[in-house]
Amino acid sequence: MNRRVVITGMGVTTPLGNDVETVWKGLMEGASGVSKTTLFDASTFPTQFSAQVPDFDHLEHIPEELHAEHKDAGRNARFIIGAASLAWKQANLPFPLDESNSDHPAAQRVGVYLGAGEGPLDFDNFIAPTVEAWLSDDNDMDWQKWAQVAFDRMVPNNEL
Repeated sequence: MNRRVVITGMGVTTPLGNDVETVWKGLMEGASGVSKTTLFDASTFPTQFSAQVPDFDHLEHIPEELHAEHKDAGRNARFIIGAASLAWKQANLPFPLDESNSDHPAAQRVGVYLGAGEGPLDFDNFIAPTVEAWLSDDNDMDWQKWAQVAFDRMVPNNEL
């Protein structure tokens, strides 16, 4: 059976901009998203430039009733929330997509493709289970304990 896919919306969060038009224009002009690192003190590093996403507020992209639920989202998740919201809006899909608009074609046939650059590990939530599950006498890891500690530290909205 031959199935067709239609891309109806796109969203981006990048060092060149946070909407498709701005990013495309920057790419066509050969713009660089690299600049002096300002999100943290990089003075002790051999390189003080990076491709950062400055002044980005994911809450600007979602309805106010969802702000409390997503206010503590991790940095990578914030970028995903913004980009996904822009793509949803560009596709003219109803929000929320629920029982109130279940007759909308997207209610049964919507899909999402998410491509993301690898962001930094959530260092504290990675290290804590590693330290707690380390068996120093055996020079080994208790992987079951590692998984339990990691699971206990998870916050659903940070794990997008």
